[in-house]
Amino acid sequence: MGLLSLTLAVGAAVAYEFVDVERYNGSPGDGGYFGYSVKNPSTLTLVGDRYRCARPYVTVLDLDGLWVINHFDSFDIVEDCGALGHVAVQGEDKVAFVYEKEDGSVVIDMQTAWNGGEVLSVPGKEEEMPTQFGVGEAGSAHFVALYRATLELVGVKDYAAEDVSFSVDFGATLGWDDVDSFVLDTEGDFAYVVGNDGASSDRALAKIDTYDGAVVWAAAVGVSEGTPTLLLTQTQVLLCSNSFFARVDLETGATNYLFVESSLWLPGSGTAQVAYDEVNDLIVSVGWVDGVALLRSSSTKTGELVEEVDFTSDLASQDPGSERSDYPDGCEWSSIDDHSTCDSAATSCDGFPGLFCDFGEDDDYSDSGVCCLASGGCCFFDFDDWAANRWNIKGTTEITTVHVADGVVYVVGAYEGNLYDEDAYHMPLVARFQAGDTVAASCTDGVWSKAGDPAKDCAWVGDLAEKRCLVKNDAAEYAFETCLASCGGCGHACADSATWHKIDDPSKDCAWVKRVYNRCAVVGADGDFAFNHCRRACMTCDDEATCAGLD
Repeated sequence: MGLLSLTLAVGAAVAYEFVDVERYNGSPGDGGYFGYSVKNPSTLTLVGDRYRCARPYVTVLDLDGLWVINHFDSFDIVEDCGALGHVAVQGEDKVAFVYEKEDGSVVIDMQTAWNGGEVLSVPGKEEEMPTQFGVGEAGSAHFVALYRATLELVGVKDYAAEDVSFSVDFGATLGWDDVDSFVLDTEGDFAYVVGNDGASSDRALAKIDTYDGAVVWAAAVGVSEGTPTLLLTQTQVLLCSNSFFARVDLETGATNYLFVESSLWLPGSGTAQVAYDEVNDLIVSVGWVDGVALLRSSSTKTGELVEEVDFTSDLASQDPGSERSDYPDGCEWSSIDDHSTCDSAATSCDGFPGLFCDFGEDDDYSDSGVCCLASGGCCFFDFDDWAANRWNIKGTTEITTVHVADGVVYVVGAYEGNLYDEDAYHMPLVARFQAGDTVAASCTDGVWSKAGDPAKDCAWVGDLAEKRCLVKNDAAEYAFETCLASCGGCGHACADSATWHKIDDPSKDCAWVKRVYNRCAVVGADGDFAFNHCRRACMTCDDEATCAGLD
């Protein structure tokens, strides 16, 4: 289902607009790299390595203003220049680090205050760094760690007691031969883990209670290719792989929808960089395509494209690098036959404003910079002048992750490039987007047909709407979701009734309906279905002014 049919189904589709981009300190050179980012409800954390000799850093940003709450470097985190593995942030006053010490041991440290206060340690698995690490906000487990090599999910409820509260072995318990990643629900009470079922070779998903490690359900998804990123909605787990898209019910583990297709998300290869926009009910992905930086929004029903935004020029506007190419060969000090031409013929470096020839026999040649003059010969200049002028040679900006909070999209990456006589530099960046104008469409029926019977479409539904609007298609979608005109959704504002409630239970109103989508089919005390009264909760409306930006 493309842009047209999606807008027909909901009345309008959100168009994201670029807001701004901020950049932060990373590596000035000498082999550093940007790693990844972590979001919780109020902060965004950037993790990278400052130098090639394992000097990791962690920068915690406030989501509202993107200002730095705190910055940790390796002296705050890792003993003896060991390797930083994973970082998780809880609230605004706790940050947890997983790292490997120089002696090979793995530990988890929880900093309980930004000022370097008490550090509480939990013993890790001595011979393995976690594949992924998370912290529950207020749920059953403080720490949850996934170990791919041993197929284990480990939880720690009381970090002060320094003990492991549960461990799930997916190989022994479920017969899996691989685990890839997990996602925690909002409170951290449940973990949804994706792996591979050993018997069927299908991708598999399991729901784990983080209080005691109990397996609530486990199920094969029905496709063997691709390693998906997991996203949570109120009722489903969305599996977003670059080779398939699936919707799995949170309560039962049933696969409600499976679509096998390549390049659903950007960049279309490797791990899918996706996030769920709960406010606008869209999947957002980012990446480079043929030299263009794109932000893509996709349907949570089918995974197909809704809209793309080109933000290449917006990124370039804050890139600290220049278009200068590296210096030509033959300009090194040892390559110049007549050094006298460098300290007498010219006083400035052609093409490099503000840099002047400052060469003398007593200079430290190893720290000298050089530029070639258009008039011939070479011009050496002072290394400090070179550094101050930031002679960064622009590289391709890295786009690593996308996050969404309260309808605002945060694209994370790093400006990258090279220096004349140093290794690559990087500077982390965060670009923001917000919902702008809506893409409107007239209110009419979308494309839908009854499960197993393609001939019974929206027109068939309209012939007996009071019964057929509750019929489902092959993707387990009710007719009222797509057959907006046939089911009487046109002309209604996106507002929930203040009086509708389930039969014999006044507490189960439209707010109750919104939390579980299937409740839109529940009958109310007035004998009518919820989808006819809870129009905002069920999206059975076409008032595009109020449908855009639902909370």
